[in-house]
Amino acid sequence: MEHDEDDVPYQGCMAIDAGDRNRVKNILFEDIRVESIQEGKLFHINIRFNPKYDKQPGQSIDGVTFRNITYNGVGENPSLIKGLDKERMVRNITFENVVVNGEKIKDLKGFITNEYIEGIKIK
Repeated sequence: MEHDEDDVPYQGCMAIDAGDRNRVKNILFEDIRVESIQEGKLFHINIRFNPKYDKQPGQSIDGVTFRNITYNGVGENPSLIKGLDKERMVRNITFENVVVNGEKIKDLKGFITNEYIEGIKIK
């Protein structure tokens, strides 16, 4: 897979972007190899309210697993995990055997995050 997205708020090879009162739950991304990101992010998990596209904010994202993901490349923007507020959280995200440029990720260093996320696991 390759990724080239000019609109920064919507970048993400593997993306979940909840708006319009949606609740997103129990999603699995598995056995994916990303070879090139020209303009974009590897991961994008976000609860948003964009009045241009959404009538109301998203509600929640809960239970997302990224398993056996490999990326080799340079120039990508930082991955993002963000909830919207205390009532609209991102919860229970698991990164299992995620390898970036030959190194298994061990933490969220380099990710854009906020205080409205919890239960992030890296295996």
